[in-house]
Amino acid sequence: MEDLIDFTVCDFADTEIPQETPGILFLNPEYGERLGEIDKLEETYSRIGDFMKQRCGGYFGYVFTGNLDLAKKIG
Repeated sequence: MEDLIDFTVCDFADTEIPQETPGILFLNPEYGERLGEIDKLEETYSRIGDFMKQRCGGYFGYVFTGNLDLAKKIG
């Protein structure tokens, strides 16, 4: 399977999204374990939603998070 799956560590906005064939996008962002981080992460989760809507048409998207309130910011 290794020739069928690409793993990359980068800012999600820098991810190259092939448009020829739809696929699946998995994201595992931070979810604010430390005090005060949640407010800063709301913007990140909103950006994730924008990225998926604008650049990942036709893809299935999955976001792993331990914070359901932040997940709602994806939209």
